[in-house]
Amino acid sequence: DGDDNARENSSSNNSNNSSRNNAKFVNVDTTTQEGILRAERLGLVPSRKADIIFSSDVYFASDHLFDESHRGTILALFRQPIDRLVSKFYYLQTATWERTYRPEWKDMSLLEWAEKVNGDENFLVKKIVGKKLWEEVDLGDLIVAREVVQKTFVVGLMEDMEESVRRFNVVLGIDDVGDERNR
Repeated sequence: DGDDNARENSSSNNSNNSSRNNAKFVNVDTTTQEGILRAERLGLVPSRKADIIFSSDVYFASDHLFDESHRGTILALFRQPIDRLVSKFYYLQTATWERTYRPEWKDMSLLEWAEKVNGDENFLVKKIVGKKLWEEVDLGDLIVAREVVQKTFVVGLMEDMEESVRRFNVVLGIDDVGDERNR
């Protein structure tokens, strides 16, 4: 069964794959908890077949994919929280392709939504410390989250995208000056 082994795919042996620069990728979805568990079963991190793993579930991915012998660095792009929530409010009114699409928000004002509907409190703290979105956080959770960010994150800011990309390129070993393809 192809699910039992981490498979390395390339454009030359699978017509459904990216053909850009003969790119190789591992066929596992680390954007869901189910996919993270599959990656763990397949030994994705110890196999060293993936240079980059994408996941918004920092706590779960860290808990299941990495250990003292196989450590990772988190590249995170942060956005001012109010800007993020305003964007979420307008985006999910129209994003029919999203699981969280909310057409009923079209009939609300931003203020009404913020006061009555938005339950997005301390989202990032909860993600980092492994709490569910409905759970409360306290000062201890904030302190732990801040320490995790300081020790394991390379932080970029949406407000300064050029500098953020430069930082990420340095960490990834990408020369953004010499090669026009990396811009």
